[in-house]
Formats: sequence, structure tokens, C-alpha cells
Amino acid sequence: MLASQKVLDSLKGIGLNLYERKLWVALLARGTSTAGELSTIASVPRSRTYDILQSLAEKGFVVVQTAKPLKYVAVAP
Repeated sequence: MLASQKVLDSLKGIGLNLYERKLWVALLARGTSTAGELSTIASVPRSRTYDILQSLAEKGFVVVQTAKPLKYVAVAP
């Protein structure tokens, strides 16, 4: 796990669900990454990773780079 449970619980207070918190923390640690890489690192089902990353992008936590494959960049806290 990249972050302690205390950190993940703190992020709950800003309105992120568990998968959003896990993926955002993993992306903060990596800088730039693909959905597949993040899925593995954060232990989030790959089938959910894309819609969760899109949700994070809509909330302003992630920027999507339109390359092939799609890459995601975390917006610093």
C-alpha cells in the first residue's frame, strides 16, 4: 500500500471514495501513469479504473493526456 490508512481516511473528508483515493495516491507517487499500471499499483479492479480516473478528472484531481495509450497526471494537492 502506498499510503497509510490514516492518509486514505483523511482524503475521505474531501469527498473521494475508496477507489478514487487509492488511484489518486498511486498517481501522486508515480507522477504520470497509464490506467493499467495504476490498477495494479492501487489494487483497484482494472474494469473500474477508467471510469474512476474519468471521475477524478472531472473533479480536478487528474489531467488526462490524450496519447496512445492514455496517460494520467495527478494534480498536486
